[in-house]
Amino acid sequence: MEGSNVTIATTITTVFSGLRPSSTPPPAPWFPGPDSHYSPVEAVIIALVLLCVTIGTVVGNILVCVAVCLVRKLRRPCNYLLVSLAVSDLCVALLVMPMALLYEILGRWSFGPVVCDLWVSFDVLSCTASILNLCMISVDRYYAITKPLEYGVKRTPRRMIACVSLVWLGAACISLPPLLILGNEHGQTETGTSQQCIVCQNFGYQIYATLGSFYIPLTVMIIVYYKIFRAARRIVLEERRAQSHLETHTVPCMTLSHHKKLRFALAKERKASTTLGIIMSAFTICWFPFFVLALVRPFLRNDPSPIPPSLSSLFLWLGYANSLLNPIIYATLNRDFRKPFQQILFFRCGSLNHMMREEFYQSQYGDPEHHYCPSQR
Repeated sequence: MEGSNVTIATTITTVFSGLRPSSTPPPAPWFPGPDSHYSPVEAVIIALVLLCVTIGTVVGNILVCVAVCLVRKLRRPCNYLLVSLAVSDLCVALLVMPMALLYEILGRWSFGPVVCDLWVSFDVLSCTASILNLCMISVDRYYAITKPLEYGVKRTPRRMIACVSLVWLGAACISLPPLLILGNEHGQTETGTSQQCIVCQNFGYQIYATLGSFYIPLTVMIIVYYKIFRAARRIVLEERRAQSHLETHTVPCMTLSHHKKLRFALAKERKASTTLGIIMSAFTICWFPFFVLALVRPFLRNDPSPIPPSLSSLFLWLGYANSLLNPIIYATLNRDFRKPFQQILFFRCGSLNHMMREEFYQSQYGDPEHHYCPSQR
């Protein structure tokens, strides 16, 4: 009897112990995976936002390339650097952003060390080329405004192709050392739970890379843009003095037309300089936080906990977003690109050159129906 009581008690204990909540955590959902920092809902929202950034970057920069190819007016040497900028931003969107999106959502690198090395190299190459293109564009604009006649002759296709080659060579010099010599970091994380894939964190390389791909170009752009601002201001004052001088004299119609053309050219250069200033501001806002973090991170190799992963991700994608903003700024502020963008988006490419010729004529000479010269008395 006593033995049967023990058996019954054991059975009851076993049943109720099965009903108790287990101390083992429930298995992680299949998406976004056990290593992700996000819940399934957060992962879906973040993936959609980053996918929109990627698609927008692809579309915007393809529009720049197509516009320059289709419109004869845009096929000038001065736009070679803009095409190079669009190509570098397009490389960011096609070769870098998709993998970065998966890495961000999944929380681990799942594509092996070889793909990791290639991805990191493309990342550094494309982003550095985009930044160096912006720097070279600012220098080109400076000479176009301060030495218009002398530099206009030197602005040949061969010279601009040399400038583009110099940009990509500089970007390659910064992106290749980890791939060929130093090696990137694509082993286990410090906790040993998942694979990682990040660029080489060697202290000397980080100093070299951050200086060459951001701090030196930023310094050059600030100095050059300040000089552009001063030159544009001086040109405006000289133009006002010339205009007041013309208003006190009787000038033949052809001479008036020639000063009108000069004002149009100067106004166009000033507007291009304004566009450059906005692009430079967007560039600084987008990339400055990331490169400050890149300079600080090597000092924290033994204890990276002060830098939350979410902050690193935010600053990285803020930098990537600069490749989206460049074509948007041109489409908004540069009339030479705004009209072609609209026509290409609505598949009206056939009449692009005719429309651009008419617009150029009217901007210089006015409406032909009302264009006449009053007789001189």
